[in-house]
Amino acid sequence: MGELAQTLKLRPAPPPLESDRFGRYRLRGELACGGMARIYLAAFEGPGGFVKPCVLKKVLPELCRRHDFTRMFENEARVAALLNHPNIVQAFDFGEVNGEYYLALEFVEGASLAGILRECRNQRIGPGLRVLVHVGISVCEALAYAHSARGPDGQPLNLVHRDVTPGNILVSATGAVKLTDFGIVRSSASVGHSRPDLLKGKLAYMSPEQACCQPLDGRSDVFSLGLVLYELATGQRPLARRTFGLSLEASQKGHVPPPSTVTPFPPELEGILMRALAPQAALRYPSAEAMRADLEAYRAQQHWTSGGKEASALILRLFPGGLPSSATALSRPTPGAPPPVEDPQPLAEIDVEMDSVPERTTSAARGREWILVLLTLLAATFAFWLFVS
Repeated sequence: MGELAQTLKLRPAPPPLESDRFGRYRLRGELACGGMARIYLAAFEGPGGFVKPCVLKKVLPELCRRHDFTRMFENEARVAALLNHPNIVQAFDFGEVNGEYYLALEFVEGASLAGILRECRNQRIGPGLRVLVHVGISVCEALAYAHSARGPDGQPLNLVHRDVTPGNILVSATGAVKLTDFGIVRSSASVGHSRPDLLKGKLAYMSPEQACCQPLDGRSDVFSLGLVLYELATGQRPLARRTFGLSLEASQKGHVPPPSTVTPFPPELEGILMRALAPQAALRYPSAEAMRADLEAYRAQQHWTSGGKEASALILRLFPGGLPSSATALSRPTPGAPPPVEDPQPLAEIDVEMDSVPERTTSAARGREWILVLLTLLAATFAFWLFVS
């Protein structure tokens, strides 16, 4: 472990900010910026030289004045505070400084699964089945815990994550897997209730019922996890398309070809993935716990131990120049490495938020529309011929 810790050193932090103090925290550098918040590598500093590294998520200043955004951020903090599980990134502080809302999160020294997949694509290597099963079991455990969580009053929270994607799954340097970002979670603990006709999330990882704005339960997250594991297995996102309209249609249908049509794949493990990816929720695993049990049974049949060591070795191989500054940061190219491979599906990681969903249109429906147009034209032509004759 000592050798590993020496080898997996943090990359240098980003340049210091003009003002690196933020309340009780010192900001060490910006890691990422999204449509709602900026993510910083930070540290909580106390007396006697006490320093606790953390990740600080700050709502963008222009959004702090919008009640809908601050309410969603408060909901994320409220839900995160209720969850305490080794496979979920912990939140330990929430507050406001000079009108700016923030959420302090556990610092995970490692990389996001999105960064790992990106480096695998750049370096043309596969994560391997043991890493796939390890990630699957770990995320299933996180989801099973979240789906069964109860509030302080003992009532079920009825959580649905709604954003189980590679970018929200972190892998530490020691191989631990953690689920993060409950920003668009649906729960009974929310202030107000999520509108059923509001489409939120990433189309390439949505269940059909989520893409159609239908009622959701934990089986929707099981489908999303199935898509993540499919990408780990094949390097492909089966529901991603080049345009928004085609991506939405593919997500609404939810038809995923077996991974064995893309790459050699064990039939037993394929059966687990395809059950998780059933387009009809009733045909999927009834819970993340049921899926975890099947993945555990498969791992036992292979006489594998936990895949944490393999996940750690994969990170060491992918990031020989050092880890990203935080697992929430995007992977940076290693000096001297070949240029990154262009993402063939650039829409896959784009967040979507729409007030309504276009009516589901299938190829068959479009075909029927064209037939109707042709029949109308033929009828009009025949009527005109009768008139002139």
